[in-house]
Amino acid sequence: MTTLICTLLLAQGVPTDKEAEAAVAAWRAAVKGAVEEARIAALRAALETPHEKVIKAVAEVFTADTEKVRLEAAALLAEVDHPASADALVAALQHNFRRPEVLKVLVASFADLEWQRACPALEGFLARTSQDGVLEALPELIELLGRLGSVSSIGPLASFVDRIQGAKKSDLGGERRLEERALVALASITGQRFRRGSEYEEWWRTNGTALKQTAHRYFWLPKTHERVYVGPFDKPPSDALLVSFRITEPAVGPSRKDRKKLKKDQKP
Repeated sequence: MTTLICTLLLAQGVPTDKEAEAAVAAWRAAVKGAVEEARIAALRAALETPHEKVIKAVAEVFTADTEKVRLEAAALLAEVDHPASADALVAALQHNFRRPEVLKVLVASFADLEWQRACPALEGFLARTSQDGVLEALPELIELLGRLGSVSSIGPLASFVDRIQGAKKSDLGGERRLEERALVALASITGQRFRRGSEYEEWWRTNGTALKQTAHRYFWLPKTHERVYVGPFDKPPSDALLVSFRITEPAVGPSRKDRKKLKKDQKP
């Protein structure tokens, strides 16, 4: 993705609590007893009010609605640049990682939003390999960690690689596909090319402090819903929330703004 300087200020301005409460009430009334297509339409309408209360409310569909509605919700949240969207997707992942189609859309939405606050939950799956369905979901989740590029993922991914390389058949032996994906993710995050997790950990211990000083930092402003880039030696606004902190540039591709335009242009 090309370097993101900021998102567009929402045309209707940042919604108030009162507007959010009205949107939630309208959504609940619209979905009560409604058919699937009507519930999807109500979901779209509700998320036109990008507020934490609305996002938290509609996220209920990830545990209480059909797969089609869940897929639509996951895709729609990628268009709502708000920390609550990332949090809702994290919660949705816990309930839907065994659903391949929903998982695929959730991963795409995480990548579109770019909020690294999701990384601790994603990293947690690396330690849950004995849980039913986790091994099947890990290829997508490991690749996503590489795309998000958080330095917090270096340790968990490195430990995971070493665990595979030292595993017996009863544990993770034979999971070379996961080993390779984890190594690719580590390379994406660090810009380095090692074959062992311990090498990445040693490299980070040696260079991490210096690299943090020149990291690329993006923040989200609650008062305007804008994103801003803050230089290595600059101070972010006091109320700003950290979106991402990267020591490498993300892969080049269309920006969020361009991706949204492409989707709009492709609609019949």
